[in-house]
Amino acid sequence: MLSHPSNIDPQLLAQEVNTMMPLVEKDLADVEDTITYGKERLFKFVKDKKIMEALAFMYCFEGNTGQTLDIKELCTTDDII
Repeated sequence: MLSHPSNIDPQLLAQEVNTMMPLVEKDLADVEDTITYGKERLFKFVKDKKIMEALAFMYCFEGNTGQTLDIKELCTTDDII
């Protein structure tokens, strides 16, 4: 099961965001449908139970697009258990 976000070390999350930001910026420059890209990428992190990467990606995506991704729209409970 996924960790609760309160269990995430803010410094480690900040490092992950700093590492991921240039990659997300590059990917967003190369895709036409940013929402589909965001949903697919976020779903992969959630499905793989990579909560730190999922949170970092959400921050990077929202920071670059101004759009918020909702995990609840992406998957069912069965997908993340």
